[in-house]
Amino acid sequence: PDTELREAVEIAAAETEGVACVTRLRTRKMGPYSLVDLRIEVDPHLSMSAAHNIARHLQTHVHTAVPNVSEVLVHIAPSVPATASSPMKDPSNSFKNGEQLCHEGRRLLRPHAEVEKEVRESLQSIPEIRGVSDVITYYVPNEGIRLKVDIICDEELVIRHAVEIARKAEKVLAELPDVLNVDVDLELFA
Repeated sequence: PDTELREAVEIAAAETEGVACVTRLRTRKMGPYSLVDLRIEVDPHLSMSAAHNIARHLQTHVHTAVPNVSEVLVHIAPSVPATASSPMKDPSNSFKNGEQLCHEGRRLLRPHAEVEKEVRESLQSIPEIRGVSDVITYYVPNEGIRLKVDIICDEELVIRHAVEIARKAEKVLAELPDVLNVDVDLELFA
């Protein structure tokens, strides 16, 4: 293994804003060039496009720091909070109580489409909500799901009533499985 190359890549990653850590690094030679394949962890609350942008900056940084690198593959994963215990981890079975576990032993959280469907169905129980314009799910490893939901209400609402509706929505959504916290934003509709 090329120790100098590995060190240069690790330094580039450490200097790239947004990279929490490198969890895997592989290098190989192909003729006079080197190929780099690494897995980085980033803040789990970032959008996919923001995480991808961090990866592009890291690729550029590696290419600049090590000119003989012809290709840099960056795999992105959400970082696991350092203080997180593993309440979702149970490696004893890949299916336990009907729940699927990933290869790392952590319980897989429901896909976004399923969560969004549950959110929309749950909010139908609040008659003042005319609709849901957006549901964003943030998956936090070993913790659960953080939701950001934009609801549509009548523009004639007084602020006090709008706040009550948002609190009702937060309470209903907080009851969904694996939901850690909910941020409800209001959109007014004429």
